[in-house]
Amino acid sequence: MQTLTYPVESSLYERAIEQLKHLSEDRIKEAIDFMEYLRNKELREEWEATEEILADEGMMKGIMEGEAQIARGEVYDWDEVREDV
Repeated sequence: MQTLTYPVESSLYERAIEQLKHLSEDRIKEAIDFMEYLRNKELREEWEATEEILADEGMMKGIMEGEAQIARGEVYDWDEVREDV
């Protein structure tokens, strides 16, 4: 899931701002509540994915081995691995 930060694809950001300009204060409060709900849902989903990875012994072993290889300098440039890139 891609998280956008300002400047978001500016046309999306500008559309959202333009719509807010036409809402009553009560509707703006509702829109903010909904945006906060969506952001919290996104954060929860990201944390659940992290927990899944942390609980997977095989994946964690692979990550730790990869980090150890990086620390030992056992790395390759991508263009050395893939000649078609």
